[in-house]
Amino acid sequence: MESEIKVLHITTFLGGGAGIATRRLHKSLLDSGVDSKILHLSGRVERSDEQIFQYRLGLKEIILKRAFTILYRWFGLFRYVNEVKGIVGHFDYFSTCNTVFRVENHPLVSEADVIHLHWVADFINFESFFKKLGKKKIVWTLHDMNPFMGGFHYRGDFLANSSLHQLDRAMKEKKSRSFAKSNLHLIYLSEWMFTQVDNKTFKRFNYSIIPNPISFKEFTLKNRANCREKLGIFTDKKIVLFACHSLKNKRKGFDILLSSLDLLKEDVFMLTFGNSGGLELNINFELMNLGSVKSVEEMNIIYSAADVLVLPSLEDNLPNVMLEAWVSGLPVVSFDNGGMRDYVISGFNGEITTLDKSDKIADVVMDALRKEYSPMEIREWAYKQFAPEFVSKKFIEEVYNEI
Repeated sequence: MESEIKVLHITTFLGGGAGIATRRLHKSLLDSGVDSKILHLSGRVERSDEQIFQYRLGLKEIILKRAFTILYRWFGLFRYVNEVKGIVGHFDYFSTCNTVFRVENHPLVSEADVIHLHWVADFINFESFFKKLGKKKIVWTLHDMNPFMGGFHYRGDFLANSSLHQLDRAMKEKKSRSFAKSNLHLIYLSEWMFTQVDNKTFKRFNYSIIPNPISFKEFTLKNRANCREKLGIFTDKKIVLFACHSLKNKRKGFDILLSSLDLLKEDVFMLTFGNSGGLELNINFELMNLGSVKSVEEMNIIYSAADVLVLPSLEDNLPNVMLEAWVSGLPVVSFDNGGMRDYVISGFNGEITTLDKSDKIADVVMDALRKEYSPMEIREWAYKQFAPEFVSKKFIEEVYNEI
């Protein structure tokens, strides 16, 4: 498949779930013959990466950044903007729509036929970006809810911080005015995310529902016993896997899973990877945390060593770990929200349960551990949903060429 279209992906970070997903889509497009590039603010570029460029500050931006940094240190003004003071609350992330960066002036932006936005919090300056680009063709993948919210990135954080509602709504209105006249085509990773949109401006844009791709070359089926030996795990117990960037992230539900499993007093082995951040645990079953894992090969080994991956997220979109588990042949247990609701098929590639039974999640996990799943069938099914060549074809034929 060949395409002469020039696509520029813009993302704040190369790391994190959204950054990883952006890189995977970028690579799948390159493999399909698309002239694809990535412009990012920060992150590590690997030797194997192609067409990935870091945004460099211009002189004006450097001066502005230093000025706002001084204002922030001296007067407590928040980050690079002077309209938000002392953001305090309990949330995963809060971002502003005003920044010192003028991404719209970058030469790669003017060269591209299509601008594909990803997770752009604290990177693009909404007002100047959408004003300058006018009717330029822009695709925007929603990796979380922030594009149609204000400063928050998930509704749960909004509901938990009533003191910030007025500020969030003001930012939401400002963002809506910024892109109201833009030529946007939205990409929802799941049906669930589409149902969460409450922004009238967003609802009028064309959209597609296309998942992230996952590499079937990097993740393969492996022998479970061999993988456990490589990880230094010598047990006959069933292994329950939990994985996310930070184990302390309340939205991911790790505390719910631990509490539920602890009440069962079942003889299981919990395996986790992700930053524990000094998390103190008081549980009656074995747990091994492997810390931050960056190697795809190591992740593949970890998924292959487990019996089931559990995703007790209270809110989520289309977690990379879910796709990585399935392509490794591992079943997934989850609540019925996010992309999990769209793709988990009970009894086939995992089990799904309702959020109002969060204290019973361990019962569903134990049911899954007693069942026999076919790793080969799970992987073959996942191929039809998330194979890079299928996902890139959808973008080329249904999105880029159409707009």
